[in-house]
Amino acid sequence: TFEGLRSQLSDKHLVKMFFLYPLMTIKIILGIHYEAVKLFAKRFPIYKHIPKLEENTRTVKVIKHAKINRERN
Repeated sequence: TFEGLRSQLSDKHLVKMFFLYPLMTIKIILGIHYEAVKLFAKRFPIYKHIPKLEENTRTVKVIKHAKINRERN
């Protein structure tokens, strides 16, 4: 559930919210980069990803199944 405080819709409040939320987004971006720098400083290994397959190709893994005895007693 959401609980919030009701506030007056005024120019002052709108300006405050306009500057508050973009700053929160910047704070999150800076936090992510800060954690990345900490990992880089610890020499955390970075792995290369496998190249993306062509758009219309699929990979299928074949699994050998055991024989199933379907006789009923």
